[in-house]
Amino acid sequence: MTRYILIFAIITFCSCDKKDDCIDESQIQDDVACAADYNPVCGCNQQSYPNACFASVSGVESWTEGLCQD
Repeated sequence: MTRYILIFAIITFCSCDKKDDCIDESQIQDDVACAADYNPVCGCNQQSYPNACFASVSGVESWTEGLCQD
C-alpha cells in the first residue's frame, strides 16, 4: 500500500507535467527548414535544440540560451 501512495505522490507532484505545458502543438511545423547554425537552446520542456529555429518549429513556447543541464 505504501508503494502505491509513493507512486501517486510522485505522479501528482512531478514537475514533468509542467514541461509538457510549454509545447503549443498548433505551432509545430514539419515543413519548415531551419539553418544548420549551432547555437543551442534549452526549451522549457528541458530538451536541448540546435538553435532557436528548431525549438520554435517544434512548438516550444520559450527557451534559454545554452544546452539543458542534466
